[in-house]
Amino acid sequence: MYEKYAKHLVSRCLLLTVLLISFTLFAPVAAQDGPTGQLTVFMWGGPPDIDTYEAAIARYMDENPGVEIELIDAAGCGASYAACKTQIAGGTMADVFVPGSWNYNAMANDGVLEDLAPYVDADPNLDLADFHPVTIEAVTSLRDGTLVGLPMGFNIQSMWFNKDMFDAAGLDYPPADGDYTWDDVRAWAKQLTIDENGNTADSMDFDAGKIVQWGYYNHFVWPWGNGYDPILFAFGGSAMTLPDRGSCNLEHPDSIRGWQFIQDLMWTDHSTVKPDAHAEQIGFLRWVDGQVALQHGSFEQAKLVDDQNPGLNYDIAPLPSGDAGNATVIQVHMWSIYSGSPNKELAWHLLRWLATDGSVGDYGSIMTLIPAYKDNALGEYFVDAPYAPEHTKEAQLDPLEWELTTYPSMYNEKTDQIQGSDGFGDALSEILNNKKSAEEALTGICAQVDAVMQE
Repeated sequence: MYEKYAKHLVSRCLLLTVLLISFTLFAPVAAQDGPTGQLTVFMWGGPPDIDTYEAAIARYMDENPGVEIELIDAAGCGASYAACKTQIAGGTMADVFVPGSWNYNAMANDGVLEDLAPYVDADPNLDLADFHPVTIEAVTSLRDGTLVGLPMGFNIQSMWFNKDMFDAAGLDYPPADGDYTWDDVRAWAKQLTIDENGNTADSMDFDAGKIVQWGYYNHFVWPWGNGYDPILFAFGGSAMTLPDRGSCNLEHPDSIRGWQFIQDLMWTDHSTVKPDAHAEQIGFLRWVDGQVALQHGSFEQAKLVDDQNPGLNYDIAPLPSGDAGNATVIQVHMWSIYSGSPNKELAWHLLRWLATDGSVGDYGSIMTLIPAYKDNALGEYFVDAPYAPEHTKEAQLDPLEWELTTYPSMYNEKTDQIQGSDGFGDALSEILNNKKSAEEALTGICAQVDAVMQE
């Protein structure tokens, strides 16, 4: 009896062993090989931006159920380096976050950002050539060429124009191939600026104190490099030397000429939104409301129009040329790994996915940026988006091939300092408020800026 029972027990054990081996051999690969662990990710932006972050992270966790991610709005860390310093000092810094191209060099110099080159080199399926070269340039440390992020996406400056205002003035639209000049813009802006009596800015009877329609708006009124640098580039100048961005270039004759052009638009022609009007209502919102004929801006304007004034009849064109050629700037947002993260391998798995396969989805692109990976920008996620204007490709993608397309020249490890009162901030304010000519305001400024750079 006991012998029979023993044989039965052995048979049951053999059966369980076979079942266990079968389960191990034929279990789903994801359960065996998928990543596991926990990560924190910092995000920033407005409510629509947060929605796109959340959608992307939710999709990643659906595809990788072994990973748990806490998504945190951390007081602007990434947009602000100071906010990140607070998190680092408190020991609460995230594994993955989003530096802006305006502050990542300072972070890289302080050792905050992980060098991603070893991860890229070890990944046979990731080719940096699948990103546009100018976006990789923009996520590479100026100091030592370290790759400190992968592009989330980017925006680029183009010319946005109100077609009804051009029609009413009898003017041809800015051409979609960029074959027009900054002198054309100046002439159009005067004809498109109108006072309350219907006089244009090129009329002897024009009243500059009673403008009801502006011809042009540019972010230089902040002053913001995305606005003034493309003009300086087209004229042959820049705020800081290129490509190193290491020395002041504002005293170059072409930089001075570019700034004098800006000053003349405001104070000689009175055709451009000035600081006082900008303080009353931000200029790009005036354009969205239908108060401005031409504006220099990036693609978030399309979403603003779609949300706030969907009846606006408008289109976009590439920025015009100057003596040096056509020029524009891009601004790249990137995914980076905090160098102090204890979860770097898992952080890389997430970051790589977010920058490639996860860069687009049902939410479109994260933060409504232009997708930087492969040809995603050419389809439904950007060029064919329902609110994209007719010439989106020509105005937003074709300029990536221009020789003078790069990120703003003042974006280096001392961006905040050189743009402030210790650098050239006060000089630009004097130009924008017409207190001094461009030459008077900028003479001697480079010694001051370069001293900041050398500290």
